[in-house]
Amino acid sequence: MLTSREKKDLTIFISVTLGLTIIMSLFIPKCYEINGDAVLFTNIQAYFPMTGVIIVLLYNMRKKAFRLKSFFILFLSISGIAMCSGVATLFLDYNICMAIENMACRIGSLLSLLLIFYLSDPGDKIRINIKKSTVKEWITYTFLFLILLLASIFLESILRIMLGIDKENYLAPIFTSSENIVEIILVLLISPINYVTCFITFLGEEFGWRRFLQPLLEKRYGMRLGVLILGTVWGIWHLPLSIYVYSEKNWSISFLSQIVLGISIATFLAYVYLKTKNIWIVTWLHYFYNLFSLTLSDYLAKDVESVEKFVVSSIACLVCFLPLLKSKIFRDSAILEDMFIS
Repeated sequence: MLTSREKKDLTIFISVTLGLTIIMSLFIPKCYEINGDAVLFTNIQAYFPMTGVIIVLLYNMRKKAFRLKSFFILFLSISGIAMCSGVATLFLDYNICMAIENMACRIGSLLSLLLIFYLSDPGDKIRINIKKSTVKEWITYTFLFLILLLASIFLESILRIMLGIDKENYLAPIFTSSENIVEIILVLLISPINYVTCFITFLGEEFGWRRFLQPLLEKRYGMRLGVLILGTVWGIWHLPLSIYVYSEKNWSISFLSQIVLGISIATFLAYVYLKTKNIWIVTWLHYFYNLFSLTLSDYLAKDVESVEKFVVSSIACLVCFLPLLKSKIFRDSAILEDMFIS
């Protein structure tokens, strides 16, 4: 069971994260109506989970100075700029608003990296630890993630053909063009460079979901059920984006797909986080997944907004990722105290 302080922290986190999401979602319909696009809000919403955690930390430590306070203030400033850029889409040119948010993200990421390097100290309980990470861990889990993602895609393509949904493999264009293969490989190879200048949005999600909420849910509901609940919450949190950004025809199917995807990806990221205790690795993997999906967006099946195609896609995704819950790492409840923010 959660302590009274943990319950209070959870209440503050949910109030801030959900409250900001709801407030900004009110601007999405009008932005979409005016500009025919609302992709900007995907970046804006990514800041809210960590914003919620920072409010919790500042509330609990308001009478005590700590090294990373300046980093948290910087993050809140960037989050504020991002929200202002979203509101400004109703009055200013959409591309200008996109540029403002992008510049804040790029500059903020570089400044944050410097602050974290110079201000982090082993004595800080809320320290973002990057020194324990190893090149081997980053490479190992990136390749494991890539294998699972490709496996789910191939399984879906096979099932669609077997069930008569498709007459031919929709992945064929990738393998019939050497230029496509080279382009995909190059994008993935240079991804670490781009990551350094935009990681703050992905850290914004992972610090909230994995670093804060995951341990609380696991402590309250158990290791496996806690991860499944987290994945469901993560998917539901994408509802405003499912309606106006991710879906062109059927937002309800898109919404359900986000829940299935949230459960699948949350399972993998929870597995890696429990293995490494490193928020930076799961932040990178979150970024890698988004980049992977964007890079293959021209080749992957786009017509998934029907019940039968949603079911096939969901089965393929869950079959590839849920078996990770059988890992013994999810039975080691003692790891929770090491992971929790105190």
